This record gives sequence, structure tokens and C-alpha cells, in this order.
Amino acid sequence: QVLDDAAPTWLVHDGSAYRGDATLIEVPTLPGSVGGGLDLRAMMQALGAQGLNSVLVEGGAAVSGALLRLGLVDRIMWFHAPAIMGNDGLAALRLSSGPMAELRRFTHVRHERLGNDMLTELHA
Repeated sequence: QVLDDAAPTWLVHDGSAYRGDATLIEVPTLPGSVGGGLDLRAMMQALGAQGLNSVLVEGGAAVSGALLRLGLVDRIMWFHAPAIMGNDGLAALRLSSGPMAELRRFTHVRHERLGNDMLTELHA
């Protein structure tokens, strides 16, 4: 459960979001963005101003891809299953890759088995 007393919950939003028990941080939207996308650089600056220097992002393929594209990711904790999924699966990232020589590279830090699943930790 996200909104409980176990740990603080921060909700980053554009001013129109749910206003329950979470600590709210309002971030501007980008002019001309489809659906009024949040300014992710401003989001990270706002979180940093609150003393937060580590953020767990579970926003789906578009948000994860945008954070990587903007260079705002310095560590990836990738939880995955030992299975191959075809075209019916959802993409983990929405990201154009480009030539192999230009790919953003990460350093493998560790790999851990968690039951039948795996965790791979990568650092920039």
C-alpha cells in the first residue's frame, strides 16, 4: 500500500492530481507537450530541494524512457523474470535506440536471484 504510515509518499503532479495523504510537489507542465507532460528536470530539482536524492520511478515505459533520454537516470534496479515475451507484451521502455556505438552504457553492479525472478543493478 503506497499511502500508509510506513514511509512518506511524495506525489509529483501538475496541479490537478489527487490530494489525499501524500506530500504534494507541484511541477510545471512542458509547453506544447502532448497531454501536458510534466517537466521531468523540474521534477527532479523539486525533489532534490526537499532533500530526496534517490527516487523509485514506476511510471511505465514512457516515463522511464523520457528519464533515460534526458540523462536523469544514474542507477537502474531492473526486476525481471527468466522468460521471453513476444509482441503481446508491454515494452519496459519507450526509447529510440539509434546506432550501437551511441547507446548509453551502464556498468553491471550485481545480479541477484529473488525466488524465480531476478534483480539486475546497473550504474551510469
